[in-house]
Amino acid sequence: MKTTDVTLDLIAKLLIRCFWIGMAFIMASFFLYLAVGDWGYELHKNIWSGLTRHDYSLVWVCILSFFKMLIFVAFLVPYIAIRVVIRQQSSNAGNGSKR
Repeated sequence: MKTTDVTLDLIAKLLIRCFWIGMAFIMASFFLYLAVGDWGYELHKNIWSGLTRHDYSLVWVCILSFFKMLIFVAFLVPYIAIRVVIRQQSSNAGNGSKR
C-alpha cells in the first residue's frame, strides 16, 4: 500500500468518526429538545416577544436541519469521495495499469 493510500485511509476514518459524533450531537440535541421543550419555550418566550410555540419548534427544527446538512456535507460526502478514490486506485493496481 502506498503512502497516499494510507493517508487517505486515515483521513477517511477520521471523517466517518466525525460524522458519527456529529450525528450523536444531533440526536442528543433532539432528545434535549423533547426533555426541556416546555421549559425552554417559557424561557425564550420572555426574551423574544411574540414567540409562539410553533415558532419555537420551527427554530429548533431549522437549527437541527442546518447542522445535519452541515455534517453530511463536511464529513460524509468527503468520506464517500475518498472511499471511491481508494477503490478505484486498488482496482487499477490489481489490473496492472498505471496512471
